[in-house]
Amino acid sequence: MLPDLSNISTVLLDMDGTLLDLHFDDFFWNQYLHRRYAQIHGVPTSDAATFISRRLDAAVGSLNWYCTDYWSSEFNLDILKLKRELVHLIRYRTGTRAFLDCLAETQLQVILVTNAHPDVLALKHDETGLLGHIPNRVTSHDYGAPKESPEFWKQLRAAHEFDPAEALLIDDSIPVLTAARCYGIGITLGISQPNSSGPSGSADGFFQVDDLSTLNPLLAGHITSQGPGTRPWHQDQPGALDPGLHEGATDRG
Repeated sequence: MLPDLSNISTVLLDMDGTLLDLHFDDFFWNQYLHRRYAQIHGVPTSDAATFISRRLDAAVGSLNWYCTDYWSSEFNLDILKLKRELVHLIRYRTGTRAFLDCLAETQLQVILVTNAHPDVLALKHDETGLLGHIPNRVTSHDYGAPKESPEFWKQLRAAHEFDPAEALLIDDSIPVLTAARCYGIGITLGISQPNSSGPSGSADGFFQVDDLSTLNPLLAGHITSQGPGTRPWHQDQPGALDPGLHEGATDRG
């Protein structure tokens, strides 16, 4: 079952596990980092896995959990450099491009809202051209609070002046969906299989979708007479990134 989208005015889109396949992130943090840490520091892979998992678990829910600078310091290695070794795994989820093309034909306010560190957002844009499809972007590092925190939603609303009751959030994280719903976001939609190589999950109490393009018919009432790709921000290929993306603060993901 999918929600009625006829009355929305704003679309808030998560990146990892929603627009992009979470396989890259899951593989990096749960396997690749263990092996590379062991190689770099000369310890058994099993010991590296235990150490890394414990440190990550201790930071869940905090902004540090998403911060590459923090983990580079904690693990005494360059997280972003290691992520670049796996860029061939960065890809769109099925249906994402068609969904973004459909959104481009509407007058809806579309905002990328991600917990990703700005450097990781830049890396993923370089591989996918994602930011060419979305006019506005916010990372939780801009606000000093993760999306799991009510402070994030308060600052987002102040910066972008949208009506929470008329907003749709699509995100693969149940804690984020819960926080958004508590803040007053009108429609919160989960993702059934964020990682194409992983199992499908359930999000009890939330609408859920897998292929985002199945939402396109529900956006029909928002389509304008504007032709495909006529907005200046709509493009299909990776391109130059707004230099401001690298400025600012302290992704996991």
